[in-house]
Amino acid sequence: MLGIVPKLYEDELFYSWLCRYYVAKGFTSNSHFIEEVTGNNRLYLNKEFVPPFKAEFRHDIEKIFGFENVIRNHTLYGQEARFYTEEEINNVWELLQTDSFDIRTLFRMQKSKEGHSLSYCPLCVKEERESIGECYWHKSHQIQGIDICLKHRCKLKESEIRVGSKHNDMISPAEWWCNDSEIEMVENTHCLKYYNYVWEIANAPCNGMDAKKIIALLYKKLKEKGYRTLGQRLLGIMSEDMEQYYEEMGVSYEMCYSTLQTIFAKYNYPFIAIIQTAYFLGVTAEELLNPVVSDFDIADEECSHYVSDRNNTNINRDLMDRNYLKSVKRECELIYSGHYHAKGRPMKVSALKVCKRVGITHTLIKFMPLCKACIDEYAETDDEYHARIIVWAYRKLKAEKTDGKIIRVSEIHKLTSEWKENIIRALPYMAKFVDQEMINEIDALAREKHWHRNLVD
Repeated sequence: MLGIVPKLYEDELFYSWLCRYYVAKGFTSNSHFIEEVTGNNRLYLNKEFVPPFKAEFRHDIEKIFGFENVIRNHTLYGQEARFYTEEEINNVWELLQTDSFDIRTLFRMQKSKEGHSLSYCPLCVKEERESIGECYWHKSHQIQGIDICLKHRCKLKESEIRVGSKHNDMISPAEWWCNDSEIEMVENTHCLKYYNYVWEIANAPCNGMDAKKIIALLYKKLKEKGYRTLGQRLLGIMSEDMEQYYEEMGVSYEMCYSTLQTIFAKYNYPFIAIIQTAYFLGVTAEELLNPVVSDFDIADEECSHYVSDRNNTNINRDLMDRNYLKSVKRECELIYSGHYHAKGRPMKVSALKVCKRVGITHTLIKFMPLCKACIDEYAETDDEYHARIIVWAYRKLKAEKTDGKIIRVSEIHKLTSEWKENIIRALPYMAKFVDQEMINEIDALAREKHWHRNLVD
């Protein structure tokens, strides 16, 4: 039996209730508490969902709160399963009936590189402490894409409790971690409209959706916004416009071009990516939750996945060429300058690399003369490329060694993978990138008699 049972508050995350139950029962050990709740003291408590409870504990939860009520109203189930099909939803509930489900595979959870923390509203914390004597973690404050408290219209604050981190304290009651914080109100009506849009979708009943209809609806909206022309999707340009749109609105942009691709390629349907795409395209919450499209709309979207024949005159390649030119120029500059290399080393520009970054097939670029000409401007032989990166490495090392220390061949090798023979062979091609004085310096360095002694740092 549970014994002392704290009240489960409205909009409370069930993890928050477990934390308060931990305090009410007087536990002092995380492992002992996890053992009582799950039967496995090594199990990690997911902060946004529920763990596989021990049979006795689950029976008590079912009797007091109702297990389905807990899942639907006190976890982020409505977010994680929002765009699942009816079959996938049934599989989730079937797994939830077991006592050994794995939360990592139960949902296709999307994790940002930086991770995120449990959030709280300072005004909610103040009100709750005055009215009920304690505060708690709210479900609505953890929904991806909502950075404000919709009740008070103030910015949410991030706690020190990391979601998904096993190194955090497993049991972290809000009362221990929510501090008095500076209150930052949000008056931007456009922002408020967007946040309410996300909340309406996240909080709607979640019983399964038809993924084909959702993608067909979004694909149909592409044409209305000018990002679809005669069967071609201009996702590269759309991604740039979306980033600028949400930046100007003051809302965090939670996706990237590759994520946009996975949506329309039907590989994955991450919650916030679908939401931000739909909102940008002017899809209402009602339209997204109950998409109405014709069979023709669905067929039209499905046909867009096939590679078109080179002589297909239905594709307006001239328009595509003009629309992609800006992105192609930018990617050429970034690749050439070494923006994408881990060490910042300049890279050789090729149609394959540029097309991969922009999001078009490299076979299509030959029918886009403006884009192809832009890429051809960066064409260089292997010897010219070797000369360019050697000059880059020498300049970098020279700028770093302001104290007059000698530059070593081994240091150039670490940055470029080029050895003495390659450096000497590239000397005639360096005039394109640097003056004769620096060429002589590099020549002297490469021809140093005991250059091999510098291999040992």
